[in-house]
Amino acid sequence: MDDIEVPSLVHNREAKLRCVIRGYFPDNLEVKWLRREAGKPELYEVSTGDRYKIPVLEITQESDKTYTCTSFLIVSVLVKTEHKSEFICRVTHPILETPLEKRTGELTVTGIPTVTRKQNGKYLIAEISHFFPEKITVTWSRTKQKSGLENKFVPYEEKEYTVSDLRHESDGTFSLTSSAKKTFNDTKLYKLTVTHESMKSLIEKTYRRGKETLAVFFNFILSYM
Repeated sequence: MDDIEVPSLVHNREAKLRCVIRGYFPDNLEVKWLRREAGKPELYEVSTGDRYKIPVLEITQESDKTYTCTSFLIVSVLVKTEHKSEFICRVTHPILETPLEKRTGELTVTGIPTVTRKQNGKYLIAEISHFFPEKITVTWSRTKQKSGLENKFVPYEEKEYTVSDLRHESDGTFSLTSSAKKTFNDTKLYKLTVTHESMKSLIEKTYRRGKETLAVFFNFILSYM
């Protein structure tokens, strides 16, 4: 019986766990998936429903007449329910005196930040949500036309922008609000940068200043898990 294969677990995405059992005969195998909640010892049998799917077993007969069985568990991942929980693949067969099982160990879930932009008078506002764990870095930068740096972003000083306290949401993820003051007379472009461990690189949101309003110019996630 192989170890359970566990992909990266990301909040609000599906993940497919894989359990392979080899070398058994006859073809009379029963496979169950169990779940242990974070911080609790009790085990609960998993059944197909809104958040879990268990496809039909994939069974093949090998050249030596033994069988190989592959069982999948498809999980709609949430931080609130999957982080630090554990899944168990348990197998029973007529030749076994006691069931065999493999465990995932405590699972780690991440949440990739979502950025929503707003404007309020003289300020650019960014609502950053759905990230997990809570550690995150938010910075602002801008181009300065009068300094001759039209195409180079210069960081805002920390005192020139704000980052709110973290909010712990009901789904287990975190959110915050950040704002920076516009400088219409001297700035052509503004950029928000977000870094978080759930992504291999960073999120950048770039804005171009128009004559009367600030329009979204560029919106790009460089890369993520």
